[in-house]
Amino acid sequence: MHLRACPGISGESIDWEGVEAGGTDLTFAYPPERRLEDRVLDVLRVVGAACSLESIECKNVKFIPSDSCVQDEFAIADFLRRQGWGAQTAAD
Repeated sequence: MHLRACPGISGESIDWEGVEAGGTDLTFAYPPERRLEDRVLDVLRVVGAACSLESIECKNVKFIPSDSCVQDEFAIADFLRRQGWGAQTAAD
């Protein structure tokens, strides 16, 4: 599963090659005035929800960089995941 968060998703294209191979390409948006700490929690919540819906382990979610996407929340969320936050599987 690939995950991207953007201030607006109008210019984002879906990774059709990955989707056709059986993967999931998830892009979500939040208001541009959203605080960084809230964006980090948004990312962690979306990862948890996506893992539950897709029945996959959260460690299999990959954060995909994009020129138009904000990256700070991904770096912080990735650090928190390495520390054990959101490390549950869908079965947990």
